[in-house]
Amino acid sequence: VNAQLTSEQKDSLLYLHRKTRDAVGASNMQTLYWSSTLASEAQAYAEKCVGLNHSGVMGENLATATYNNVERLYHLWEDEREIFEESDSYRKKFPGYHSFGHYTQIVWAANTKVGCGQAYCKNLSQPYNLVCRY
Repeated sequence: VNAQLTSEQKDSLLYLHRKTRDAVGASNMQTLYWSSTLASEAQAYAEKCVGLNHSGVMGENLATATYNNVERLYHLWEDEREIFEESDSYRKKFPGYHSFGHYTQIVWAANTKVGCGQAYCKNLSQPYNLVCRY
């Protein structure tokens, strides 16, 4: 199954990233551009089919699913905003637990580039493997 991102999916992911960042309203927020280099790196990592095991590279978001819908996968990351906005009370309830790292990666003001890749990994229970690097 060919699950590599189409041009439309790449455009959609860049649009969604920019929309999320614009909603923050930070004066130091840099404009985010698509990076073919980061996309190639993300694609190569997605094709390793290791699921949610981070590569160790800083600036990386991973998602897996049973469906091929990058917009829905992206929203899994963006939906962490609610947890982030209530992080002080959340940290008191669950010390040491951080569940908004995907969202903060998206809105990190200094980020200027993003590139994503996707693969179909039949060895995973959730075979669609999306990787974005920043």
